[in-house]
Amino acid sequence: MKPIRYVIPAIMLCATGLLQAQVAIGGVGNSSCDVWTKARKAPAGQAMETITEAMMTSWVQGYLSSKNSTGTTVEMVLEVPDPKSIKKVLDRGCALVPEALIFAVADDLANTLTEIYQTQKRK
Repeated sequence: MKPIRYVIPAIMLCATGLLQAQVAIGGVGNSSCDVWTKARKAPAGQAMETITEAMMTSWVQGYLSSKNSTGTTVEMVLEVPDPKSIKKVLDRGCALVPEALIFAVADDLANTLTEIYQTQKRK
């Protein structure tokens, strides 16, 4: 997916206001980036880390998908990237801001993808 190259720089903008929203977020989205980083650095085949990585990737994909189903419109607002692209964004976002929550990285990605989608749709 070509737009993903624009997402990486956007991760640097992890919004401080997202900390206020964390009470409304459940699941692994409330985990910090150190959990993601530990799972990604584990040797291949370690069950718990493999499960953690898959859960977080799936959570982000679900979070992004939820942006397309607000209930107020039937129009898409963003294109949901494949798991490989999501993993790259999480890797980069967590490397840049290790204390960030997975939710914050996912929300920055959602905002960036929404902007890209709307810009491309207008053309």
